[in-house]
Amino acid sequence: MEGVSYTYRITYTCDGEEPKEQTTGSNSSTADLCDLKPGVEYSFSICTVLHNGSRSRACSAQAHTQPSPPGKLDISSVRETSVCLSWDRPTDMEEVPHTFRVTSGNSRGPRESITTDENSTVLSHLRPGTEYSISVCTVLQRTGLESEPVPITVCTEPSAPERLRVEEVRSRSVRLCWDTPTKMEGVSYTYRITYTCDGEEPKEQTTGSNSSTADLCDLKPGVEYSFSICTVLHNGSRSRACSAQAHTQPSPPGKLEISSVCETSVCLSWDRPTDMEEVPHTFRVTWGNSREQRESITTDENPTVLSHLRPVTEYSISVCTVLQRTGLESEPVPITVCTAVCSREAEGGEGEEQIRKLEISSVCETSVCLSWDRPTDMEEVPHTFRVTWGNSREQRESITTDENSTVLSHLRPVTEYSISVCTVLQRTGLESEPVPITVCTEPSAPERLRVGKVRSRSVRLRWDTPTKMEGVSYTYRITYTCDGEEPKEQTTGSNSSTADLCDLKPGVEYSFSICTVLHNGSRSRACSAQAHTQPSPPGKLEISSVCETSVCLSWDRPTDMEGVPHTFRVTWGNSKGQRESITTDENPTVLSHLRPVTEYSISVCTVLQSTGLMSEPVHTNVCTKPSAPERLRVEEVRSSSVRLCWDTPTKMEGVSYTYSITYTCDGEGPKEQTTGSNSSSADLCDLKPGVEYSFSICTLLHNGSRSRACSAQAHIQPSPPGKLNISSVCETSVCLSWDRPTDMEGLPHTFRVTWEDSRGQRESITTDENPTVLSHLRPVTEYSISVCTVLQSTSLESEPVHTNVCTKPSPPGKLEISSVCETSVCLSWDRPTDMEGVPHTFRVTWGNSKGQREAICSREAEGGGGEEQISEAALGHSH
Repeated sequence: MEGVSYTYRITYTCDGEEPKEQTTGSNSSTADLCDLKPGVEYSFSICTVLHNGSRSRACSAQAHTQPSPPGKLDISSVRETSVCLSWDRPTDMEEVPHTFRVTSGNSRGPRESITTDENSTVLSHLRPGTEYSISVCTVLQRTGLESEPVPITVCTEPSAPERLRVEEVRSRSVRLCWDTPTKMEGVSYTYRITYTCDGEEPKEQTTGSNSSTADLCDLKPGVEYSFSICTVLHNGSRSRACSAQAHTQPSPPGKLEISSVCETSVCLSWDRPTDMEEVPHTFRVTWGNSREQRESITTDENPTVLSHLRPVTEYSISVCTVLQRTGLESEPVPITVCTAVCSREAEGGEGEEQIRKLEISSVCETSVCLSWDRPTDMEEVPHTFRVTWGNSREQRESITTDENSTVLSHLRPVTEYSISVCTVLQRTGLESEPVPITVCTEPSAPERLRVGKVRSRSVRLRWDTPTKMEGVSYTYRITYTCDGEEPKEQTTGSNSSTADLCDLKPGVEYSFSICTVLHNGSRSRACSAQAHTQPSPPGKLEISSVCETSVCLSWDRPTDMEGVPHTFRVTWGNSKGQRESITTDENPTVLSHLRPVTEYSISVCTVLQSTGLMSEPVHTNVCTKPSAPERLRVEEVRSSSVRLCWDTPTKMEGVSYTYSITYTCDGEGPKEQTTGSNSSSADLCDLKPGVEYSFSICTLLHNGSRSRACSAQAHIQPSPPGKLNISSVCETSVCLSWDRPTDMEGLPHTFRVTWEDSRGQRESITTDENPTVLSHLRPVTEYSISVCTVLQSTSLESEPVHTNVCTKPSPPGKLEISSVCETSVCLSWDRPTDMEGVPHTFRVTWGNSKGQREAICSREAEGGGGEEQISEAALGHSH
């Protein structure tokens, strides 16, 4: 094309779009086309165009454009061994069948990949505390062509320490112990310990990975602490927390002091612990001697009197602080004291003096603590005091004591007692005027408060009715509270021994107390108990995806448990009795390693992290999908049929199923064919020639459940041309035509013409011309000719159609008349140069104007008479 002015005309198109054109100059040999659709097969053609509009034949090619990559990747949750990943679908690929390939790997192991139709997935079985590089690309279902990958990097959470225990509890310190996290070999980390109590900001302490214990020494006494520990990587990533709770011991009382010692009693006092002012507590006083069993009382009275002791006896006494909420005791503070000797009557006057004012320092159910002032003018006169008491029902009683205080015990609850004290001369027994006082004992308290039928928002309380309350009208007052809430009260009648509390918060520790209340408002001491309410169950369970060996499960978190640390226990099992469970914070979560075509019952319950207490479970049932056939292959492809072959599905022993085969092409609705489970191949016979089909096969159960599909694609062979026709045969060429296939009108195609001579030399051309001329043949040679249809998009060829033909011989060269006589002509000619090696003769034919013609083929005459002479003369001079 030197010296010819021309341009290139590029035409390109895809299914469903009008062809587009682009022109480029003759000095170019490349062109960029930039307005294409992603993931679509395009047909490209280029031709030379002269300025007068004349075009050359087109040179063609086909190619799929890359699919568009996914949108931005998002990590919605990261756990120790899993990552929940999502991405935006490409907006310009809605009508193009595609999937996504998710590839993940770390620096230690090989990369793994999965293919999914969803735009989210959970990558599981990862290593804790490990950085993973993840990429997602779009994959065309038809060709497997992949887009550019979109990358993201994420570090899995480190494994958490397990089984956090609180040991060696003191008033201001504890020792924490834990099990080291698993699967953290080669990962550098530390432990972060967090601890807090009500009303204080959380505190933190860090310790190295080579430790499995830690001592916390700045705690407050008598307080419930929440402890948690997590694994922390150097990049700041933390594992889930492992938690525990414990009460620190209360602080012990201060120094004990004995303010008075008598023959049968001791008055004891102690300093209250200064760091326990806001913590409800009482004191346990324990005493005993070497001969008798030790006794103890719990009291808020300070000082307190220990009575009914033996004279002249050494007692060891200890006092410890007791938390009212839990009964936890401090270290005891000891002291030793010896009771006094019995006094003898002293010499002195015989007059008597009345004692001073009586005081009641404490009133209990069966005792009263009484004191009085000694008479000031009897210091040198030996005397004692007689205390007398009684009620309206019983005989009066009295005791004599040297002390100016005493405890009256073994009284009846809710009974009015009249008490009097008089001074008694030891020498004569003469008594002073008595000083009276009246007091009513407290009602008896209910005993053994128990918490039963614990639910997420209610409990049932039970108790033993108070003793010695016959004939007394009273009610029960129940008080209950939890951290952060004001106490609530409920009243019930004396004929009850149970009560239901129904306005509780789920997953919270409550303190319950019950006391007896008289109509005058007088209350007994309280009987207490503690209990955790059950956590609220999860909301409705949802199955978002079901596969052959896994189920993706999600649930609604309980809305009323936001401030309560909790996790979830998922339990599943089949009809064979095997049940498994996991504890997880992941929602959704994937249950894997299941059996295909198996019905599983699944339950999820909420679990309190602090106590392990579980809610009522929420249930659902699901049947896993059947296993899918594998490795679908397309074999024996013809113009209207194919044979499909596949590998049978695994783990389907004893399951009745069939195969459902679906196949479709552009512009047609899908078709289905069913075959039995004993087959591993199927013939599809109603296909269109020259068209690309998508085939898929799945396992189909009798209940309609289907496995995932196994897919394959294939182009059907084009239809062959019709009958071949030879319209003309020359020495070096043949004019050939054929009928175009009638069922290929909408498919771009051409024809391949192949010919071969007896020597085995083959040639072929691809042409749209029909008829077409095969040239440059050898004369007098038999040729075998075949024509097949060729798809332009894939170059796939049909079955060939055959014919045979023999070319004609070449004519002689130039004729020359060397002599002309009356009855003869001497004629010569050149032999054809391209007939060497081909046996041949010459036929000479002549005639005159009268119409008679004659011919000879050899040196022998073929006719008689003069004609033969003429013929012979001619032959005699010919070459």
